[in-house]
Amino acid sequence: MSAEYIYIISCFITFFYIATAYEMKQPTFMAKLSAMHLEFQQAVSWIDQISLEKWTQAYDEGKNSGT
Repeated sequence: MSAEYIYIISCFITFFYIATAYEMKQPTFMAKLSAMHLEFQQAVSWIDQISLEKWTQAYDEGKNSGT
């Protein structure tokens, strides 16, 4: 793989993480997370080790979203 290809993929994964982390509705969040795991199994395996409450708005009970 070329360095440019790897860069593009890493940018896409980063954007996908951000879009998923800011999702407010749990069903929508879980659908996005499932899609991410299907597409990038190795790249996102570490995320399973972090509790959802620490990095998502859908599961933080309003602590980090200002509500």
